[in-house]
Amino acid sequence: MTTSLLNWMIVASIIGFISVGGGAFGAHGLANLLTEEQLNTFNLGTRYAQTHVVALLAIAFALQHWTNRALVGAAFFFTFGIVIFTGTLWGLAITGMGWLGAITPIGGLSLIIGWVLTGVAAVRQKQHISDSPVPQKDVSG
Repeated sequence: MTTSLLNWMIVASIIGFISVGGGAFGAHGLANLLTEEQLNTFNLGTRYAQTHVVALLAIAFALQHWTNRALVGAAFFFTFGIVIFTGTLWGLAITGMGWLGAITPIGGLSLIIGWVLTGVAAVRQKQHISDSPVPQKDVSG
């Protein structure tokens, strides 16, 4: 295993731990304290964190096989996006501070950029494979 794989797995495991714990806190600790709208906002942040932590794990494993700056960039943008998107939605839901909602799109944009960079990395890898010479079979029996 490479250091890059292990580092991104650690990041993903921390985010996964926080998102599952946060989701449980929302379901059990906040259910009677927040309005339905606030709880929906909190749960939206949780869902996005849990979805994108899986993408982050996939990137970690892809980095074990591909050396690709776009893929590393995607991992950073996913991490930043999860923290900002989920963090501001959780903060908005719990505190009601509306100004946090103005920051949330920065996290969403970071997640989108992460997906774009993941696609760019895949296209580059596909081109790399296509450019490699195809080994010829020896048919001279």
